[in-house]
Amino acid sequence: MKKKKGLLILIIMLAVFVGLYFVIDSGILEKTDDGDDTEDEVPEIDLTINAWTIPAVYINVTNPSGTVTYDRIKSSTWYCVEYENYPLDTTKLEEMGAILGQMTGTRRLAKNSDNMELFGLNDPIATVTFSSATGMSGKLIIGMQNQATTDYYVYYEGVDAIFMMASGYVDYFLSDLMSYVIVPEFPEIVLTDITSIEYTSESKSFTTQKLVSTNSAHSALISGINSMYVSKVENPYAEDLSVYGLDTPYIEATFRYESVEGGLSTGEKVFTLKVGDQDPEDDRYYYATISDYPNTVYRLFYMSLEHLTEAVESFPVK
Repeated sequence: MKKKKGLLILIIMLAVFVGLYFVIDSGILEKTDDGDDTEDEVPEIDLTINAWTIPAVYINVTNPSGTVTYDRIKSSTWYCVEYENYPLDTTKLEEMGAILGQMTGTRRLAKNSDNMELFGLNDPIATVTFSSATGMSGKLIIGMQNQATTDYYVYYEGVDAIFMMASGYVDYFLSDLMSYVIVPEFPEIVLTDITSIEYTSESKSFTTQKLVSTNSAHSALISGINSMYVSKVENPYAEDLSVYGLDTPYIEATFRYESVEGGLSTGEKVFTLKVGDQDPEDDRYYYATISDYPNTVYRLFYMSLEHLTEAVESFPVK
């Protein structure tokens, strides 16, 4: 009986020593110089990807859609170096420039820059080179996406670490040029601010001056134009509008109205809509231009256009 009891104690002591060995070996406890076991301090991880905080004003992006360069150094607004005539959405590009000036990661994988292939960084899905107005420059390499977190692995040239970056940031660098071409909203025209309308189509033409808010036909006409929307950009800059039937549009409507901001008049505005051919591959859409971007061809969904054409058909013409 005593032998069995002694054997049991020996087994328990052996298990304790084995467990203690694995705890020490795992790094949970660290041996100090004086022989005491103390808890390891968790280091504070810096998630800042680059060392400067000035927005980028020059951005060159290479991704699956090709290579494009966005520049604001030589101009007061952003433009595409390869396609200077394309009207770009300045707000989106300002956001991208700001991100490149203050990039942060969701996680920092320290000392892993020698293992680029493990994160898809040896064959990146996007590469971004950029610079600030003061001449600071950087290069960002974007690798594979982590399927569990949806974050992307990124490497910032010069920093010996690989970061994980939120997909909301990375999406700016994966977008194609067309994503940055302006898709305008139709102006909200107040009926009582109208000074004149000129409308010409195959079925009806008229010119009218002031509209009356109590007239249902007048209200329907303004509601028709205010409810219209652009579906997408068909061609950012068309040198030959006849390809889209816009050299002789089947609808041309010009609205002149007084612009009022904060109760004060800011002068007369002119908005012109031209509607050309139907898309031959999808007749639910029509090609169109608007006065602010006369060489940019947009697509209008037929239901959007119907709001205007139905109101015009019931509009009284003297």
